[in-house]
Amino acid sequence: MRKFIILVLLISCASTVSAECSQADLVGRWDFTSNSYSCKFFIIERGQLDKGSCDELFEDGTKETYPASGEIKINRYCKVTGYIETGNVVEPTSRFEILAGRLKEDKLLAIGEAYHDIYWYASFGMIKY
Repeated sequence: MRKFIILVLLISCASTVSAECSQADLVGRWDFTSNSYSCKFFIIERGQLDKGSCDELFEDGTKETYPASGEIKINRYCKVTGYIETGNVVEPTSRFEILAGRLKEDKLLAIGEAYHDIYWYASFGMIKY
């Protein structure tokens, strides 16, 4: 079922292929969600994450907040790639590798597939505010 949902989301982004994108399209505040992680950060001019934090949400309703860093890039065809790293005491670094993301034509939503070093492959979504 999850693969079907990812496929539908990627197909819905297919119209973005004709759009032109630049790194400037990513500059600003973003919310990122994947699996049990919810992150907030700013992307600055060269794609680095600034003022980032991620909440890891647990089944019992609790959460832990970690600092986040990384880099997210975009090419002229609106393909999004990069990584987000979170750090904590138990696991010094947890990493999301963005494998196949696409920025929608409105340039406010990016979706795709990421690899997480704990959860394997997962879909992700990013919303710009």
